[in-house]
Amino acid sequence: IGEIKEHVMTLADQLIKEGRQEGRQEGRVQALREHILDILEARFGAVPDDLRARIEGLGDEAHLKWLLRRAAVTDSVEEFRGKL
Repeated sequence: IGEIKEHVMTLADQLIKEGRQEGRQEGRVQALREHILDILEARFGAVPDDLRARIEGLGDEAHLKWLLRRAAVTDSVEEFRGKL
């Protein structure tokens, strides 16, 4: 019984750790989405709903980081849309 309990506790600890890591990553991804939208709004005004939805649907952190940089230097919302 002691071995089973130890195994269950180890498995539970692992699942908790994985959940925390996933939560942190989702937080970073959400923050990147918000920063992209903030930059686009500050530079060009309201972001069209379809573009906002596409950005909010993205989940790849590396791609979002790249898009964040593009948002800072793009010449227009349409040019940025072309980068998606």
